[in-house]
Amino acid sequence: MQRIMMVTFTKNTHYCFIIKLRKVISMWDRKDLKQKGKKAFLKNYWLCVLVAFLVGLLINITDFEINWNHTMTVYEISLTESVNALALQYQNLPITFLVDASVVRKIFVISVILDIFILNIIEIGGCRFFIKNRKSQAQGTDLIFGFQQNYFHLVGIQFLVNLFIFLWSLLFIIPGIVKSYEYCMVRFLLAENPEMSMQEAFQQSKAMMYGHKMDAFILDLSFIGWNILSAVTFGLVGLFYSSPYQYATQAELYNVLKENQMLIGNNENKQ
Repeated sequence: MQRIMMVTFTKNTHYCFIIKLRKVISMWDRKDLKQKGKKAFLKNYWLCVLVAFLVGLLINITDFEINWNHTMTVYEISLTESVNALALQYQNLPITFLVDASVVRKIFVISVILDIFILNIIEIGGCRFFIKNRKSQAQGTDLIFGFQQNYFHLVGIQFLVNLFIFLWSLLFIIPGIVKSYEYCMVRFLLAENPEMSMQEAFQQSKAMMYGHKMDAFILDLSFIGWNILSAVTFGLVGLFYSSPYQYATQAELYNVLKENQMLIGNNENKQ
């Protein structure tokens, strides 16, 4: 009995030690992170601007297509109902109206396919570019590396990430946001390790973001002033400054969380 109690105490002590170790190691300063991100993108300014522009352009085009198709679908339903009601009221009048719903559906399907098979891979390439740009001058070809290495593997994992976030969002918006931050490091992990398995990528991202989801959310909120200024200047500030600045800062966050996780893993192994 005494022996069992001693083992339990040892396990509880080890668990408490690991929790305290996480709190000490995992601390990072938001201002310091942003300064490092700014310094990293300014040293390779024009190429960072170009990469951020291409990634942002593709995201915005896809989002516009999806939103436009959603709007057109709602409009189509309302318009069809109105025409049907009018036809019932004036049955003797020659009313003809054709709404080609198939066109809207085709455009929606195309935009989803582009998102799955192209945009997700471009995003991973953007992460790879800004990770490499931290220590050396990255190349623009990093943006398309995913099309050359483990393409379908990367497509599958990113598709599942987006699917899981979407399913969690169906419960309520808050769980969807939480899960989006829990999985936000998957694309960075794949950018450095394109052969990483889906299970390992999910586990690593979850471990890295443990206790940091709120801090990462606040980090994103800290760019809201730049986003407003970008909107006021018709996107010019975002194009030439805030977008590459934010991408570079996210790469710095990934690096800090990765190093923290390595230190925690090493100390756990020693114990």
